[in-house]
Amino acid sequence: MPNVRFNRPPGRRTYVSIQKHHYTAENDHSKWIDRHFEFRTFDCADYGNLDAVAGALPSWIDAAGNLWGVQNNKPSVGLYGEHFGFFPATVNPGDDWHGFPLFPFARGQKDIPNEIFQIWEALNIISPDDIPALIKKKRI
Repeated sequence: MPNVRFNRPPGRRTYVSIQKHHYTAENDHSKWIDRHFEFRTFDCADYGNLDAVAGALPSWIDAAGNLWGVQNNKPSVGLYGEHFGFFPATVNPGDDWHGFPLFPFARGQKDIPNEIFQIWEALNIISPDDIPALIKKKRI
């Protein structure tokens, strides 16, 4: 199955679903449950809200330019129970974004930066009690 571009409104970040993170790929990479969960997680990260709609809130972007995503009620978005999406910063401004599901703080995975925790806590997406649990590699 080929990579798939996600149609997004003009002026928003562009996104491509990479085959190696598709649930049908035969490899050791983390995989999205399906493209709906992948695209929805990216929309939440880009729009900066759980409704995934344009508004006044900034994107969930860290100091390094990476986007971080989660959905309402934190459902599993990955085949192995991952609840978060990581979308690395693009190399060039016009490049398509892509991402993958992850367990934060797990061996070999990315750690959710404090500034993202602060944004999500302010929006009541996570509670102050969730942060230590995540750092200890526990599910919330």
